[in-house]
Amino acid sequence: MNGQDQVIAYGQADFSASDQAFIDFISERFPAGMGNSIVDLGCGPGNISELAVKQWPHASVLGIDGADRMLDHANTRKMHLPDKYSKRLYYKLFRLGKDNPAAIKSFFWPNSEDQFTSKFGILSNSLLHHLHDPQVLWDLIKAIANIGSPVIINDLLRPDNWDKYDVLMRFASSQIPAELLDDYSASLKAAFSINEVKEQLIKAKLDYMEVEQRSNRYLCVSGVIR
Repeated sequence: MNGQDQVIAYGQADFSASDQAFIDFISERFPAGMGNSIVDLGCGPGNISELAVKQWPHASVLGIDGADRMLDHANTRKMHLPDKYSKRLYYKLFRLGKDNPAAIKSFFWPNSEDQFTSKFGILSNSLLHHLHDPQVLWDLIKAIANIGSPVIINDLLRPDNWDKYDVLMRFASSQIPAELLDDYSASLKAAFSINEVKEQLIKAKLDYMEVEQRSNRYLCVSGVIR
């Protein structure tokens, strides 16, 4: 999602309620926090990344995204944050399946030994359904995570019939800008079921992770890397 109109509409949309609900869910799942360093995969305009630096005052957050215009918007927003937040918030252009995962780890830990011994949190919100090959996300997580790294991946849950789809679209029409409704419809259709995500995790040898339905709109994968 890198079109200028899309980026502007997405950046201006108010997702604060659902975004904060996700942060609250993470806090319940990991009451000790996500670690001193957190990577936000597919950060978009920075909604979740900003909430993360506010929620965990001792953590540095790196938001990565493959859309440069999204990151431009995120960095513009960052300029208006108080220093106590902005000094712990970073953004980096990264294309899943193309760029070297080592670039993410070296951002936090230039010392190669630290890259393999330090644990950090990995989170993502609404990235999985955008990927042509979902396995690239799980492969990236395995590549950058260390033993003990907490992971939590939130994404849309594909409705299992048209009636449920219609209910979700009616709700969306009252919550998000009209310019994003077609994108939301496409996202619902492209999203995965819980069983499909479980199959992805089996393929990635991450099947010890928990997959659950958060609401009628979302599924969530969470756990600690073994």
